[in-house]
Amino acid sequence: MSPGPKYKSTLLKKLLLAWGLCLMCSSFVQGQIPFERIEQMPDSILADQWMGLAQQEWEKKRLTNALRYSLQALNYLEKQRDFPKLYRAYVHIGQIYQSERLHTKALEYFHLARRVPIDAKEDQSLSKMFAVSYSSTNQIDSAAFFLGQILDHYQEKKDTNNIVKTYQDIVDLHNKANQYTEALALNQKILTLLEAENNPRQIAAIYNNIGFDYNSLKDYDESIEYFLEASKISKKNKLKGLDAIYTNIAIAYQNSGNAQKSLDYLQLALRNIPFSEKQKRLETENLISSLYFYEDDLYNAQQYNGSVINSGVAKQHPELLSEGYLIAARIHEGLYEFEQALSFYQKHLEIKDSLRLAELIRQQELLQQQVLLERAEKEIKLLMVNQEVKDLQINQLELAKDKLQLESEQQEKELELLRKEKEIELANTRAKELDIARAKQALELSNQRLLSQQQESKIIRLQQQEQEQELQLAKQRLDLAAKEAAESEKVREIDQLKSQREIDQLKLQKDDNFRRFVYGLLGMLGLILTLILGGLLYFRKSSQTLSRQNQQIEAQKSEIESQRNQSDQLLLNILPAETAQELKEKGTATPRKYKMVTVLFSDFSGFTGISANMTPEMLIEELNTCFRAFDEIIERHHLEKIKTIGDAYMCAGGIPVPNNSNPADAIAASLEMNQFMEQRILAKAKAGEPYWEMRIGIHTGPCIAGVVGKNKFAYDIWGDTVNTASRMETNGLIGKINISEETYLLIKDQFDCEFRGEVDVRHKGKIKMYFVNGVA
Repeated sequence: MSPGPKYKSTLLKKLLLAWGLCLMCSSFVQGQIPFERIEQMPDSILADQWMGLAQQEWEKKRLTNALRYSLQALNYLEKQRDFPKLYRAYVHIGQIYQSERLHTKALEYFHLARRVPIDAKEDQSLSKMFAVSYSSTNQIDSAAFFLGQILDHYQEKKDTNNIVKTYQDIVDLHNKANQYTEALALNQKILTLLEAENNPRQIAAIYNNIGFDYNSLKDYDESIEYFLEASKISKKNKLKGLDAIYTNIAIAYQNSGNAQKSLDYLQLALRNIPFSEKQKRLETENLISSLYFYEDDLYNAQQYNGSVINSGVAKQHPELLSEGYLIAARIHEGLYEFEQALSFYQKHLEIKDSLRLAELIRQQELLQQQVLLERAEKEIKLLMVNQEVKDLQINQLELAKDKLQLESEQQEKELELLRKEKEIELANTRAKELDIARAKQALELSNQRLLSQQQESKIIRLQQQEQEQELQLAKQRLDLAAKEAAESEKVREIDQLKSQREIDQLKLQKDDNFRRFVYGLLGMLGLILTLILGGLLYFRKSSQTLSRQNQQIEAQKSEIESQRNQSDQLLLNILPAETAQELKEKGTATPRKYKMVTVLFSDFSGFTGISANMTPEMLIEELNTCFRAFDEIIERHHLEKIKTIGDAYMCAGGIPVPNNSNPADAIAASLEMNQFMEQRILAKAKAGEPYWEMRIGIHTGPCIAGVVGKNKFAYDIWGDTVNTASRMETNGLIGKINISEETYLLIKDQFDCEFRGEVDVRHKGKIKMYFVNGVA
């Protein structure tokens, strides 16, 4: 192709040219500039502009336009033989076809890119695209070949992270081809690599994948072991996705025929899904409902299925709602409610038909898009052939123009040389003027430095004189201080002599007084000794009698004290210390009203059903274990145990001594209680023993506390706060801490809470409730 128009090489004109090209390409896309004018630009710039437009259309999902512009750019690049850009153009066109699932067409362009003579060893993205398209056309061996090339590259580089990713892509290929044995072997290699890297998140994922492979191979025991190991790693490192692993364990147990274990792990999965992820919760509830149905537990199946159907979230997911309607139809059929079963089955079919119709429409639109792309490619190539014919004609005309332009350009160059010579002369004269100005400035600066040095020397002399004067003053002060010290020392010696004289006189007087006192004391002692000897004989007999009586009194006193301590301890086990003290001192305990008390209720779910299969000794032992642990927890958090009623446990904070920390104390205690029960559930489940699950409800408000009864004392609390706390527990969920809005407002800055909405409560109306997830 002959060269296009010649452009001057100044920076300003280059910038104007680039700006004009952008405007022209934009105007061409909008239909304002004819195609012939755009073609007059340089090929290298045009190719870049077309590729830029193709990228913009690609990002906006306008694939037909993206293909059109890419092919136009390709036309210029093939002529220029700009191999790196040509390689990227082929790959980009292949990506367009790949995104529309035209994988055969995509592979054509990928192979063209592969034939371009450039060094693309470091670029593994093309091999990945080959693998995707071959996999999508079920050419598994070809896809595996390209993934093998990628793997060899990363193994040579010892890039462990990308080696693992490539292994995982190959595993996906094997799973797609139902080659689970080969997938399992590769997953074992990945596990070995990851254990050396110590990456818990990826290790947990690989354990989960190995469990999936064993499950697909129907080795359910091995599958469950690997799923359990994945759950342990995820729980230990607080990783996301624990609910999905529990669901996989449940599916493996269901496949092995253990429906009860499957239900247990589905319940665990449900408890680990945040309340905000409503769709995932509904999917799990749907699985639980199906499992209950297949186990002929129609009551529980209907309960979980109802929450799926009645949820507003399910309506946004037609597949989930359709499955819910189908299970509902089967449940009502099992209950011999055929009219309702038919109604739900019809709803299921309506959604299923609408989904099938939507899929058909989507497939039709996809086919239309694919046809449009293929047609656009053919039309564009035809237009480009026609354009090349026009280019040949235009180039012949431009050859004549070029000759005239060369002559005019030669004259312009000569004029430009003359202008430059004049500019150089002017620049030289300006440089000389600048040198003279610099010399003058240097002279002035040296004069200023000389003056400043003279001033500095004067300042230094003055400072030395000041220092000499200060030294003379300091010597005078020292001389005065020495004279004053000598005079004060003489005065001190005179004072010491006077005080020594006075001390000697006082000692003489003291000795005379002491002699007189000793003579009088000796006389008195003789008289006293005579009286003592007579009294000792009299009191000896009476003291022996009193000693025996005192021993009897002390024995009785210690026995009374022991009995009193036992009764006080029993009283403290029944009543708070303050109330017990009041009862001992006054004989009665006055009820008190408290402004802020936090009441905590807990209750075991499924207690009646599970306890029916336990012996009385086992039942009491299990209750005692749980309640003793609760007693220790609430004592640490300054709460007062009120009572236990069967499997229900009640305690309160802020009584009998009022405090402001009782809402936070109650929440902290409830989190510890929940943690204790979760550990116990896991231990029981691992041992294959039945276990109880717990709900907790908490409310804060005013109440009255005091002692009731005459013969058997009982410390209790009354008021609407107690009733509301009980409603919090009965309207809660298993494994959750359900609190009222009043409690939430007092602890929201200390704990992570989740709003669950307004719940309709019996005799109370709608109450705002929150779940406590943990410490903030």
